[in-house]
Amino acid sequence: MSRVRGHQGDWWVDPESRSEWPDPEDASQTILDTLTDLLYVFDRSGRLVDWNEKFETVLGYSEAELAELDPLTLVADCDRERAVDALGRVAAGEEVTEQLRLETADGRLIPHEVTAAPLYEDDEVWGLAGTARNVSDRRERERDLSRYKSLLETVGDGVYVLDEDLRVAKVNDAMTELAGYDRDEILGRHFSAFMDSEAVDRSKELAATLQDTDRTVETIEYDLVRKDGTSIPVEGRFSLVSDDGYATIGLVRDISDRRERERDLRRYKSLLETIGDGVYVVDDDRHVRKVNDAMLEMVGADREDVLGRHVSAFTDPETAERGFGMSESLKRGDESLTTMEFDLHRADGTRLPVEGRFGLVHDEEYSTIGLIRDISERKARERELERYETVLETVGDGVYVMGEDLRLKEANDTLAALFGRDRETIMDAHLTEFVTEETAQRGIRARRELADRDGKAVATIQGTAVDGDGEEFPIEVRFMPLEGDLSSLGLIRDVSDRRERAELLEQLHCGTRELMAAETHHEVAETAAEVSQRHFAFATTGVRMLTEDDELEPVAVATDDERLDEMPPTYAVGEGFVGEAYEGGEPVVVDDMRDLDTDFDYDPARSGLLFPIEGYGMISIASTEPAAFDETHRELGRLFAADVESAFRRADREEKLRERTEELQRYETLVETMSDGVYMTDENHDVRMVNGAAEAKLGFDPAAFEGLDARAFGSDNVVAKARAQRQEMLDGERSVGTVEGTLRSVSGEEIPVENRFSLLPLSDGEFAGTVGVVRDITERKESERRLRTQRDELETLNRINELVQETIGALAAAATAEEIEETVCERLGGSSLYRFAFTGGRRPSDEFVEPNAWAGEGSAYLEEVEIPVEMEHERAGPVAKTFETGQVTVTNDVESDPLFEPFREPALDHGFRSVAVVPFTHRTVTHGMLAVYADRPGAFSDRERKAFEVLGEMVGFAISATQNRQLIESDSPVEMTLELEEPDTFFGTVSATLDCTCRLLGSAKASGGDRLHYVAVTAPPDEVRALADESGTPTPHSLPLVTENDDHAVFEARVRPSITSVLFESGVKPITVEAEGGQVTVEAAAPRGFDLRELTERLDERFGGVTLAAKREGDGWPEASEEPCAGVDDKLTDRQRAALSAAYFAGYFDWPRDSTAEEVADSLDIASPTFHQHLRHALRKLLATYFDDGRT
Repeated sequence: MSRVRGHQGDWWVDPESRSEWPDPEDASQTILDTLTDLLYVFDRSGRLVDWNEKFETVLGYSEAELAELDPLTLVADCDRERAVDALGRVAAGEEVTEQLRLETADGRLIPHEVTAAPLYEDDEVWGLAGTARNVSDRRERERDLSRYKSLLETVGDGVYVLDEDLRVAKVNDAMTELAGYDRDEILGRHFSAFMDSEAVDRSKELAATLQDTDRTVETIEYDLVRKDGTSIPVEGRFSLVSDDGYATIGLVRDISDRRERERDLRRYKSLLETIGDGVYVVDDDRHVRKVNDAMLEMVGADREDVLGRHVSAFTDPETAERGFGMSESLKRGDESLTTMEFDLHRADGTRLPVEGRFGLVHDEEYSTIGLIRDISERKARERELERYETVLETVGDGVYVMGEDLRLKEANDTLAALFGRDRETIMDAHLTEFVTEETAQRGIRARRELADRDGKAVATIQGTAVDGDGEEFPIEVRFMPLEGDLSSLGLIRDVSDRRERAELLEQLHCGTRELMAAETHHEVAETAAEVSQRHFAFATTGVRMLTEDDELEPVAVATDDERLDEMPPTYAVGEGFVGEAYEGGEPVVVDDMRDLDTDFDYDPARSGLLFPIEGYGMISIASTEPAAFDETHRELGRLFAADVESAFRRADREEKLRERTEELQRYETLVETMSDGVYMTDENHDVRMVNGAAEAKLGFDPAAFEGLDARAFGSDNVVAKARAQRQEMLDGERSVGTVEGTLRSVSGEEIPVENRFSLLPLSDGEFAGTVGVVRDITERKESERRLRTQRDELETLNRINELVQETIGALAAAATAEEIEETVCERLGGSSLYRFAFTGGRRPSDEFVEPNAWAGEGSAYLEEVEIPVEMEHERAGPVAKTFETGQVTVTNDVESDPLFEPFREPALDHGFRSVAVVPFTHRTVTHGMLAVYADRPGAFSDRERKAFEVLGEMVGFAISATQNRQLIESDSPVEMTLELEEPDTFFGTVSATLDCTCRLLGSAKASGGDRLHYVAVTAPPDEVRALADESGTPTPHSLPLVTENDDHAVFEARVRPSITSVLFESGVKPITVEAEGGQVTVEAAAPRGFDLRELTERLDERFGGVTLAAKREGDGWPEASEEPCAGVDDKLTDRQRAALSAAYFAGYFDWPRDSTAEEVADSLDIASPTFHQHLRHALRKLLATYFDDGRT
């Protein structure tokens, strides 16, 4: 700075090298000029004495201008006062620094930091030197910083800084408010406290992306978890700052409103797609960019065919140009929304009238958004309105507009004509000038009632009008409210003719009710004639009916003129004026019947009205006046004819309904009374109808069947068969399907059924369902099962019968009881039908059965068990029961029969599953038993039981026969004397009680197996009978007196059982039987080897107190006598012998006879002729033997 005066020290330059350097003053100037700051020097007077180059270039002044410039002019006006103050302090020796704005030559203000220091000379301040540094950037940075700080504190978004540990280091107030924490609470918290785990993981992934890529900012949306546990949707944007580690700076923005706007936007988009109006957007070039579905539907094209096309493709050029002009108007701001109507050109070439509403959206370019509404209906309404306006001027009714003051404001010509006035004169006339006061008040009340309904209605009143001549006539007024309390728009109609027609129509309507009550065609015809004649008030009315021969036959006439009471003629269809009228099908008016070309004289009828009723006949109305019928009669008659036709059709329907109902009732009765189930299904196989039988079988209420799948009740196999047969019916290969299977009821029970079904009539060629009959074949199946079982049983029974017959046949060869029992066991036990058989006897002194013979696989069984013979025994079983009852006892299941429980385990071990125990019984004696064991349950049916009963009886008889044969064939029988002390017998009691003797004279076998005993008693007969009548005394079944003499009386006694019958049945022959003093003594003979102990025990069991008094070997039977009657007993049958014995001992051969033939026959329980036959044969054999006659 060569211009600076004063001391300039050269302290930093080496004195020795000073000569090598440039002139110090030149060097100093160069350095100062290269500085970026402004340097200046002022003298004490304030004159700028020196400066550097930067000073000139920044401030824009030339050197000459600066030399002459007042320094304070360089300072802005607002800072000049502070500059003067600073100069004063410098003059006082102070160094100062100020922030001043320096004004450049072109008027710009540049902020500078100005420093100034005093310059001394001789210790006096002679001036100042300083610098000025441009602080524009620093100021800007400070302002920016200030603005940023203010922004961070005032912005609604949360700002935060995380340290390297991801904990909150700094936040603004908005962040604390968003998170719901105080600043002290939020600082130091880990960032994961403010989001869920999924957001934490996502944030870490994004942070890693920032570290590994060139990306500087990442964005994430998540739910910010607040202090109170609630959450709000936010958008987070964050960056990483690296400073020996990574810190995170982030911004959090509440996007709840944005989310709501997005939802609104979606709703708006949905609305645009669902509203009926078309919506579109076109760009500034008028090409379509967006459309909704409704717009596409209006255009009739796909979206790709519409987007990008010019709007002129969808309308005519004139409309397109008009739309362009409207868009330009919108751009100019003349209006914000505009509307126009035009025809939209559709893809199929048709045109659709629409209303378009348009507006502009300005973003980068102008776009037009528009809404298109289909106004075809509105246009149609407008056209209709135009027609209505035309109609109002041409309609026959008066139309008016009434003002608030009840004066006419508008009226059509018809209204004026209605009241006989000109249109001009009626205008502004008051309501009361053309209607009565009563009608006017009625109308006012109706108008006010409409006002109470907000005017949304139409009122109709009936009243009276007054024409220009003062004549009154009925009117009907219909009006609706306009604005105001009493103003209205209405229509007035003269109803004089209508009232007359209405009265007649009402009368006809009443008659229609009569018609509808008729049930047959004839009743309808008669009613129609009566009603029409009564209400049309003409001379006569007739009804003709269409016959099957296409003739119109009169069936009903109603008249009040006797001259017209004759029935008119019949006409064929197309014949005469009547037939032609019917064929024409339209009402015909005959003004003068005398003009008709007809053979029938219709006088005095002059005019007629004919109404054909297609398919039924014709109504004819006649009057005695010519041209009596006008258009009103024609129309009313047409209505009446239509009612008559309805009545005929109703009668048809009623008849069909009755027939159908009766038929349906018959079918329903048939279906409901059927024992078989009847059902109907639809095309989906759902049940639509079942009868009571089906409901009962399946266990459902009727309502529960509705909609059930019929296939749910059958097995898969049955369903498959039915499906196959149904297809065959659809293919025409069969007409009826039949399947058998099981039907599942609601309770799960399976019922065997036969299902016969056929198809319902096809619906449009498609399957429509089935109808079928389900028959419960349980009984049939059971019958078949029983039949199979019976067949099996019969086969088995045949084998058993063959076996039994073979066994019975083999009995004839057995000579002893032992041989008989062995034969039975071998036959049965050795057959394939049974596993084991054994026979056994009952010893009176033993508790258990003693086996006599056995055969088959079970002999070890007899060694393992003891079989009791008494039911009182604790282990009693079938054998004991057989001995007790004398009947066959069967155990069909060894495992379950409780009677067989004592022997169950050993029996099962030996394979026994069923058992039959058979008694060997002959008459009252049981000789033993047979037990037969089978290896199958149920081996002994009722038929098999009966076969074994026969076998048991035959074996019992055979054993008895062998015993008798042994007795007869024995050379030296065993003779015995048996004594019974006080036996339980009637004659024993008689002998003890009456102190008499009772002796058996003989006996005879009666029918039924009983024996008749003829007993001689040495006591008075009356006492014997009296004793028989006493209670507690053993009494014979009958005790008739046969004969009586001085020393004894003979009684016929039927006793069951008796001592003699037990002897006979045991194979012992009684010789004498006598009772005396209560003791009975029996002399008898038995074959050698006979078991006398068994006999005595049997007698003792039956009668008590039996003692074997004597036993001895006999000398043999007496030799056959040489007398003529020797050997006759062998020739008599049992019945002949019984008849002969009974007749003899009953005194039949005495004279006089003690008993008649009838009495003897009664005692034998046979008829008298039978007794005579047996007796005659016995006597003949007896006499033939006596006379040695070889004839039999």
